Amino acid sequence: MANALRSQRGKKKKTETLKTGPALINSSLREWKPLIEEKDYCKDKINIYSSFQVIDDVKEKLTQRQKHLFAQTCFGQFLQLKRIQFHGQLIHYILLRQLVCPAGENSMWFRIGGKEYEFGLKKFALITGLDCSEFGSLEVENQLNNRIRDRYFDGKDRVIGKDLDRSFKNCDGNNDEDVVKLAQLYLLERFLFGKDSRRPTEKLPIGLVDKVEDFNKFPWDRLLYNCLKHSIKNLLRSRDKKISKTPTKDSNISYLTYELHGFPYVLQLWVYECIPLIGKKLAHRIDQKMPRMWNWATTKQPNSKSLENEVFNADELQVKSGLQLTEDEINKEKRLKKKNEAASMEEEDLSVDKAQENVSPGKSHEEYEGNGTEDDLSKEYS
Repeated sequence: MANALRSQRGKKKKTETLKTGPALINSSLREWKPLIEEKDYCKDKINIYSSFQVIDDVKEKLTQRQKHLFAQTCFGQFLQLKRIQFHGQLIHYILLRQLVCPAGENSMWFRIGGKEYEFGLKKFALITGLDCSEFGSLEVENQLNNRIRDRYFDGKDRVIGKDLDRSFKNCDGNNDEDVVKLAQLYLLERFLFGKDSRRPTEKLPIGLVDKVEDFNKFPWDRLLYNCLKHSIKNLLRSRDKKISKTPTKDSNISYLTYELHGFPYVLQLWVYECIPLIGKKLAHRIDQKMPRMWNWATTKQPNSKSLENEVFNADELQVKSGLQLTEDEINKEKRLKKKNEAASMEEEDLSVDKAQENVSPGKSHEEYEGNGTEDDLSKEYS
Protein backbone atom coordinates (compact mmCIF):
# COMPACT_ATOMS: atom_id res chain seq x y z
CA MET A 1 0.00 0.00 0.00
CA ALA A 2 2.77 2.43 0.93
CA ASN A 3 4.60 1.61 -2.33
CA ALA A 4 1.51 2.55 -4.29
CA LEU A 5 1.58 5.95 -2.65
CA ARG A 6 5.33 6.41 -2.88
CA SER A 7 5.23 5.87 -6.63
CA GLN A 8 3.39 9.18 -6.94
CA ARG A 9 6.31 11.10 -5.37
CA GLY A 10 7.94 13.77 -7.46
CA LYS A 11 5.62 13.40 -10.42
CA LYS A 12 3.73 16.41 -11.64
CA LYS A 13 0.03 15.58 -11.69
CA LYS A 14 -2.65 16.81 -13.99
CA THR A 15 -5.31 18.26 -11.72
CA GLU A 16 -8.60 16.37 -12.06
CA THR A 17 -11.55 18.49 -11.00
CA LEU A 18 -15.28 18.09 -11.01
CA LYS A 19 -15.67 19.67 -14.44
CA THR A 20 -18.07 17.58 -16.49
CA GLY A 21 -18.48 17.80 -20.21
CA PRO A 22 -21.29 16.16 -22.19
CA ALA A 23 -21.56 12.52 -21.20
CA LEU A 24 -23.10 11.53 -24.51
CA ILE A 25 -20.68 11.43 -27.42
CA ASN A 26 -21.12 10.83 -31.12
CA SER A 27 -20.88 7.05 -31.40
CA SER A 28 -19.67 7.40 -34.99
CA LEU A 29 -16.38 8.67 -33.57
CA ARG A 30 -15.79 5.41 -31.79
CA GLU A 31 -16.46 1.76 -32.44
CA TRP A 32 -18.50 0.52 -29.50
CA LYS A 33 -18.48 -3.13 -28.51
CA PRO A 34 -20.52 -4.60 -25.63
CA LEU A 35 -18.62 -6.43 -22.91
CA ILE A 36 -21.47 -8.95 -22.74
CA GLU A 37 -23.35 -10.04 -25.83
CA GLU A 38 -27.12 -10.14 -25.49
CA LYS A 39 -27.13 -13.88 -26.14
CA ASP A 40 -25.06 -14.33 -22.95
CA TYR A 41 -27.47 -12.46 -20.66
CA CYS A 42 -28.60 -14.45 -17.64
CA LYS A 43 -30.20 -13.80 -14.26
CA ASP A 44 -27.37 -12.67 -12.02
CA LYS A 45 -27.77 -11.86 -8.34
CA ILE A 46 -25.59 -9.11 -6.86
CA ASN A 47 -24.90 -9.00 -3.12
CA ILE A 48 -23.33 -6.22 -1.08
CA TYR A 49 -22.13 -6.02 2.53
CA SER A 50 -22.54 -2.25 2.74
CA SER A 51 -25.36 -1.76 5.26
CA PHE A 52 -27.10 1.38 6.48
CA GLN A 53 -27.03 -0.24 9.91
CA VAL A 54 -23.45 1.09 10.10
CA ILE A 55 -24.72 4.68 9.89
CA ASP A 56 -27.38 3.88 12.50
CA ASP A 57 -24.67 2.46 14.78
CA VAL A 58 -22.57 5.62 14.42
CA LYS A 59 -25.54 7.87 15.20
CA GLU A 60 -26.45 5.77 18.23
CA LYS A 61 -22.90 5.66 19.62
CA LEU A 62 -21.96 9.32 19.21
CA THR A 63 -23.10 12.06 21.58
CA GLN A 64 -24.38 15.34 20.16
CA ARG A 65 -20.94 16.90 20.62
CA GLN A 66 -19.27 13.92 18.92
CA LYS A 67 -21.75 14.09 16.03
CA HIS A 68 -20.80 17.74 15.60
CA LEU A 69 -17.11 16.78 15.52
CA PHE A 70 -17.78 13.91 13.10
CA ALA A 71 -19.75 16.24 10.81
CA GLN A 72 -16.57 18.28 10.33
CA THR A 73 -14.56 15.26 9.10
CA CYS A 74 -14.28 14.01 5.52
CA PHE A 75 -17.16 11.57 6.13
CA GLY A 76 -19.48 13.98 7.95
CA GLN A 77 -21.97 14.17 5.07
CA PHE A 78 -22.91 10.50 5.47
CA LEU A 79 -24.72 11.20 8.74
CA GLN A 80 -27.35 13.06 6.67
CA LEU A 81 -27.72 10.32 4.07
CA LYS A 82 -31.25 8.90 3.87
CA ARG A 83 -31.67 5.14 3.84
CA ILE A 84 -31.39 3.71 0.33
CA GLN A 85 -32.54 0.22 -0.57
CA PHE A 86 -29.99 -1.46 -2.82
CA HIS A 87 -31.47 -2.38 -6.20
CA GLY A 88 -29.30 -5.29 -7.24
CA GLN A 89 -31.52 -6.15 -10.21
CA LEU A 90 -31.21 -2.60 -11.54
CA ILE A 91 -27.41 -2.68 -11.21
CA HIS A 92 -27.40 -6.06 -12.95
CA TYR A 93 -29.29 -4.65 -15.94
CA ILE A 94 -26.90 -1.68 -16.11
CA LEU A 95 -23.76 -3.85 -15.95
CA LEU A 96 -25.10 -6.09 -18.73
CA ARG A 97 -24.92 -3.00 -20.94
CA GLN A 98 -21.32 -2.06 -20.21
CA LEU A 99 -19.13 -1.30 -23.22
CA VAL A 100 -15.51 -2.16 -23.97
CA CYS A 101 -13.22 0.80 -23.26
CA PRO A 102 -9.69 1.41 -24.59
CA ALA A 103 -6.83 0.40 -22.30
CA GLY A 104 -5.99 3.16 -19.86
CA GLU A 105 -9.43 4.81 -19.84
CA ASN A 106 -10.57 5.35 -16.27
CA SER A 107 -14.29 5.81 -16.94
CA MET A 108 -16.85 3.08 -17.51
CA TRP A 109 -19.25 3.37 -20.45
CA PHE A 110 -22.73 1.92 -20.85
CA ARG A 111 -25.27 1.80 -23.66
CA ILE A 112 -28.61 2.86 -22.21
CA GLY A 113 -31.63 3.59 -24.38
CA GLY A 114 -29.50 3.36 -27.52
CA LYS A 115 -27.03 6.01 -26.27
CA GLU A 116 -23.49 5.71 -24.95
CA TYR A 117 -23.16 7.06 -21.43
CA GLU A 118 -20.16 7.66 -19.18
CA PHE A 119 -19.81 6.92 -15.47
CA GLY A 120 -16.49 7.96 -13.98
CA LEU A 121 -14.62 9.50 -11.10
CA LYS A 122 -16.14 12.97 -11.58
CA LYS A 123 -19.70 11.63 -11.41
CA PHE A 124 -18.75 9.59 -8.34
CA ALA A 125 -17.48 12.76 -6.63
CA LEU A 126 -20.59 14.77 -7.52
CA ILE A 127 -22.73 12.17 -5.79
CA THR A 128 -20.62 11.51 -2.66
CA GLY A 129 -19.04 14.91 -2.07
CA LEU A 130 -15.73 13.21 -1.22
CA ASP A 131 -12.27 14.36 -2.33
CA CYS A 132 -11.33 12.98 -5.77
CA SER A 133 -7.93 14.68 -6.14
CA GLU A 134 -4.70 12.81 -6.89
CA PHE A 135 -3.11 10.51 -4.30
CA GLY A 136 -0.04 12.74 -4.02
CA SER A 137 3.12 11.74 -2.18
CA LEU A 138 1.65 10.70 1.16
CA GLU A 139 3.55 7.89 2.85
CA VAL A 140 2.03 5.65 5.50
CA GLU A 141 4.79 4.19 7.62
CA ASN A 142 4.69 1.56 10.32
CA GLN A 143 4.95 4.11 13.10
CA LEU A 144 6.20 3.10 16.51
CA ASN A 145 3.61 5.39 18.07
CA ASN A 146 0.13 4.87 16.69
CA ARG A 147 -2.19 5.36 19.62
CA ILE A 148 -5.43 4.13 18.04
CA ARG A 149 -3.76 1.02 16.66
CA ASP A 150 -1.97 0.21 19.92
CA ARG A 151 -4.89 0.94 22.25
CA TYR A 152 -7.79 -0.60 20.34
CA PHE A 153 -6.22 -3.17 18.00
CA ASP A 154 -3.38 -4.65 20.11
CA GLY A 155 -0.77 -3.00 17.90
CA LYS A 156 -2.03 -4.78 14.76
CA ASP A 157 -1.94 -2.98 11.42
CA ARG A 158 -4.77 -5.15 10.09
CA VAL A 159 -7.77 -6.50 11.97
CA ILE A 160 -10.79 -8.62 11.12
CA GLY A 161 -13.93 -6.60 10.42
CA LYS A 162 -15.68 -8.11 13.45
CA ASP A 163 -12.86 -6.86 15.69
CA LEU A 164 -13.22 -3.37 14.24
CA ASP A 165 -16.97 -3.51 14.95
CA ARG A 166 -16.31 -4.60 18.54
CA SER A 167 -13.66 -1.93 19.15
CA PHE A 168 -15.96 0.84 17.96
CA LYS A 169 -19.06 -0.32 19.82
CA ASN A 170 -17.21 -1.02 23.09
CA CYS A 171 -14.90 2.00 23.19
CA ASP A 172 -15.16 4.59 25.96
CA GLY A 173 -17.89 6.95 24.81
CA ASN A 174 -16.46 9.79 26.89
CA ASN A 175 -13.29 10.07 24.81
CA ASP A 176 -14.47 12.33 21.98
CA GLU A 177 -11.30 12.09 19.89
CA ASP A 178 -11.08 8.29 19.95
CA VAL A 179 -14.79 7.73 19.35
CA VAL A 180 -14.76 9.97 16.27
CA LYS A 181 -11.64 8.30 14.83
CA LEU A 182 -13.04 4.82 15.39
CA ALA A 183 -16.35 5.92 13.85
CA GLN A 184 -14.46 7.05 10.74
CA LEU A 185 -12.72 3.68 10.46
CA TYR A 186 -15.97 1.80 11.06
CA LEU A 187 -17.92 3.76 8.44
CA LEU A 188 -15.10 3.59 5.89
CA GLU A 189 -14.46 -0.16 6.08
CA ARG A 190 -17.94 -1.48 6.80
CA PHE A 191 -20.16 0.94 4.87
CA LEU A 192 -18.14 2.64 2.12
CA PHE A 193 -15.82 -0.19 1.13
CA GLY A 194 -18.53 -2.62 2.21
CA LYS A 195 -16.29 -5.42 3.38
CA ASP A 196 -17.47 -8.72 4.77
CA SER A 197 -16.99 -8.63 8.55
CA ARG A 198 -14.93 -11.84 8.27
CA ARG A 199 -12.33 -10.18 6.06
CA PRO A 200 -9.35 -8.16 7.34
CA THR A 201 -9.02 -4.42 6.99
CA GLU A 202 -6.05 -2.89 5.18
CA LYS A 203 -3.12 -1.04 6.71
CA LEU A 204 -3.88 2.36 5.19
CA PRO A 205 -6.91 3.48 7.26
CA ILE A 206 -5.58 2.31 10.64
CA GLY A 207 -2.12 3.66 9.84
CA LEU A 208 -3.53 7.03 8.83
CA VAL A 209 -6.37 7.66 11.27
CA ASP A 210 -4.13 9.11 14.01
CA LYS A 211 -2.90 11.72 11.49
CA VAL A 212 -6.13 13.69 11.55
CA GLU A 213 -5.27 16.20 8.82
CA ASP A 214 -3.81 13.60 6.44
CA PHE A 215 -6.75 11.23 6.97
CA ASN A 216 -9.33 13.91 6.24
CA LYS A 217 -7.46 15.22 3.19
CA PHE A 218 -6.92 11.80 1.67
CA PRO A 219 -8.78 11.31 -1.67
CA TRP A 220 -11.09 8.55 -0.45
CA ASP A 221 -13.43 9.20 -3.38
CA ARG A 222 -10.73 8.16 -5.85
CA LEU A 223 -9.91 5.03 -3.85
CA LEU A 224 -13.60 4.08 -3.56
CA TYR A 225 -14.18 4.60 -7.29
CA ASN A 226 -11.14 2.47 -8.16
CA CYS A 227 -12.38 -0.21 -5.77
CA LEU A 228 -15.85 -0.24 -7.38
CA LYS A 229 -14.38 -0.36 -10.88
CA HIS A 230 -12.03 -3.20 -9.96
CA SER A 231 -14.89 -5.04 -8.26
CA ILE A 232 -17.00 -4.79 -11.43
CA LYS A 233 -14.08 -6.02 -13.52
CA ASN A 234 -13.68 -9.05 -11.24
CA LEU A 235 -17.43 -9.67 -11.35
CA LEU A 236 -17.47 -9.79 -15.15
CA ARG A 237 -14.32 -11.92 -15.30
CA SER A 238 -15.64 -14.54 -12.87
CA ARG A 239 -19.02 -14.43 -14.63
CA ASP A 240 -17.38 -15.36 -17.93
CA LYS A 241 -15.57 -18.27 -16.27
CA LYS A 242 -18.77 -19.63 -14.74
CA ILE A 243 -20.68 -19.35 -18.02
CA SER A 244 -17.87 -21.05 -19.96
CA LYS A 245 -18.12 -24.04 -17.59
CA THR A 246 -21.83 -24.45 -18.36
CA PRO A 247 -22.15 -27.62 -20.51
CA THR A 248 -24.66 -26.31 -23.08
CA LYS A 249 -26.64 -23.17 -23.84
CA ASP A 250 -29.79 -25.11 -22.96
CA SER A 251 -28.61 -25.69 -19.39
CA ASN A 252 -31.00 -24.26 -16.84
CA ILE A 253 -29.05 -21.44 -15.12
CA SER A 254 -31.26 -19.95 -12.42
CA TYR A 255 -28.78 -17.19 -11.56
CA LEU A 256 -25.13 -16.49 -10.78
CA THR A 257 -24.25 -14.70 -7.52
CA TYR A 258 -21.60 -11.98 -7.12
CA GLU A 259 -20.44 -9.32 -4.67
CA LEU A 260 -19.76 -5.63 -5.26
CA HIS A 261 -17.53 -3.40 -3.13
CA GLY A 262 -16.64 0.30 -3.22
CA PHE A 263 -19.96 1.94 -2.31
CA PRO A 264 -22.05 0.64 -5.26
CA TYR A 265 -25.00 2.78 -4.11
CA VAL A 266 -23.34 5.57 -6.12
CA LEU A 267 -23.90 3.71 -9.38
CA GLN A 268 -27.57 3.32 -8.45
CA LEU A 269 -27.93 7.02 -7.60
CA TRP A 270 -26.23 7.95 -10.88
CA VAL A 271 -28.87 5.91 -12.75
CA TYR A 272 -31.63 7.81 -10.92
CA GLU A 273 -30.04 11.08 -12.05
CA CYS A 274 -29.50 10.24 -15.71
CA ILE A 275 -32.61 8.14 -16.43
CA PRO A 276 -35.63 10.10 -15.11
CA LEU A 277 -38.04 7.19 -15.66
CA ILE A 278 -36.07 4.97 -13.26
CA GLY A 279 -35.76 7.78 -10.74
CA LYS A 280 -39.55 8.18 -10.74
CA LYS A 281 -40.34 4.47 -10.62
CA LEU A 282 -37.91 3.34 -7.93
CA ALA A 283 -37.09 6.37 -5.79
CA HIS A 284 -38.25 9.72 -4.46
CA ARG A 285 -36.36 12.93 -5.11
CA ILE A 286 -36.52 14.69 -1.76
CA ASP A 287 -34.21 17.66 -2.33
CA GLN A 288 -31.84 19.52 -4.66
CA LYS A 289 -28.75 19.70 -2.44
CA MET A 290 -25.10 18.82 -2.76
CA PRO A 291 -23.73 16.24 -2.53
CA ARG A 292 -26.36 14.61 -4.70
CA MET A 293 -26.65 11.48 -2.60
CA TRP A 294 -28.71 13.59 -0.16
CA ASN A 295 -31.44 14.06 -2.76
CA TRP A 296 -32.85 10.54 -3.00
CA ALA A 297 -34.75 8.04 -0.87
CA THR A 298 -36.02 4.58 -1.84
CA THR A 299 -38.70 2.35 -0.40
CA LYS A 300 -39.24 -0.58 -2.76
CA GLN A 301 -37.45 -3.16 -4.87
CA PRO A 302 -37.88 -3.03 -8.66
CA ASN A 303 -39.81 -5.68 -10.53
CA SER A 304 -37.40 -7.31 -12.98
CA LYS A 305 -40.01 -7.79 -15.72
CA SER A 306 -41.16 -4.19 -15.37
CA LEU A 307 -37.55 -2.96 -15.58
CA GLU A 308 -36.88 -5.03 -18.66
CA ASN A 309 -40.08 -4.21 -20.56
CA GLU A 310 -40.77 -0.61 -19.55
CA VAL A 311 -37.21 0.67 -19.31
CA PHE A 312 -34.44 -1.28 -21.00
CA ASN A 313 -36.51 -2.67 -23.88
CA ALA A 314 -38.52 0.51 -24.41
CA ASP A 315 -38.60 1.91 -27.96
CA GLU A 316 -37.68 5.35 -26.68
CA LEU A 317 -36.01 6.04 -23.35
CA GLN A 318 -35.29 9.55 -22.13
CA VAL A 319 -31.67 9.76 -20.99
CA LYS A 320 -30.14 13.02 -19.80
CA SER A 321 -27.16 14.27 -21.78
CA GLY A 322 -25.13 14.73 -18.60
CA LEU A 323 -25.21 15.76 -14.96
CA GLN A 324 -25.42 19.52 -15.22
CA LEU A 325 -23.45 21.33 -12.53
CA THR A 326 -25.38 23.57 -10.17
CA GLU A 327 -24.01 26.96 -9.13
CA ASP A 328 -22.86 25.52 -5.80
CA GLU A 329 -21.09 22.65 -7.58
CA ILE A 330 -19.37 25.09 -9.95
CA ASN A 331 -18.11 27.11 -6.98
CA LYS A 332 -16.92 23.93 -5.29
CA GLU A 333 -15.10 22.97 -8.48
CA LYS A 334 -13.26 26.29 -8.48
CA ARG A 335 -12.25 25.87 -4.83
CA LEU A 336 -11.05 22.33 -5.48
CA LYS A 337 -9.02 23.47 -8.48
CA LYS A 338 -7.27 26.14 -6.40
CA LYS A 339 -6.65 23.62 -3.63
CA ASN A 340 -5.14 21.07 -6.02
CA GLU A 341 -2.94 23.66 -7.71
CA ALA A 342 -1.62 24.83 -4.34
CA ALA A 343 -1.04 21.23 -3.22
CA SER A 344 0.74 20.44 -6.49
CA MET A 345 3.12 23.37 -6.05
CA GLU A 346 3.80 22.38 -2.43
CA GLU A 347 4.41 18.77 -3.48
CA GLU A 348 6.91 19.84 -6.14
CA ASP A 349 8.83 21.89 -3.58
CA LEU A 350 8.87 18.97 -1.14
CA SER A 351 9.96 16.59 -3.91
CA VAL A 352 12.93 18.79 -4.76
CA ASP A 353 13.95 18.99 -1.10
CA LYS A 354 13.57 15.23 -0.68
CA ALA A 355 15.57 14.50 -3.82
CA GLN A 356 18.41 16.71 -2.61
CA GLU A 357 18.44 14.89 0.74
CA ASN A 358 18.58 11.51 -0.97
CA VAL A 359 21.43 12.29 -3.36
CA SER A 360 24.40 10.07 -2.55
CA PRO A 361 27.12 8.33 -4.63
CA GLY A 362 26.19 5.06 -6.28
CA LYS A 363 22.39 5.46 -6.14
CA SER A 364 20.18 6.08 -9.15
CA HIS A 365 16.89 7.98 -9.16
CA GLU A 366 14.95 4.75 -9.74
CA GLU A 367 16.14 3.33 -6.42
CA TYR A 368 14.13 5.97 -4.60
CA GLU A 369 10.87 5.23 -6.41
CA GLY A 370 8.20 2.79 -5.24
CA ASN A 371 6.94 -0.02 -7.45
CA GLY A 372 3.22 0.24 -6.70
CA THR A 373 0.50 1.61 -8.93
CA GLU A 374 -2.76 3.38 -8.25
CA ASP A 375 -4.60 0.21 -9.22
CA ASP A 376 -2.82 -1.73 -6.47
CA LEU A 377 -4.75 0.32 -3.91
CA SER A 378 -8.14 -0.65 -5.31
CA LYS A 379 -7.23 -4.36 -5.62
CA GLU A 380 -6.56 -4.54 -1.89
CA TYR A 381 -10.15 -3.48 -1.17
CA SER A 382 -11.91 -5.78 -3.65
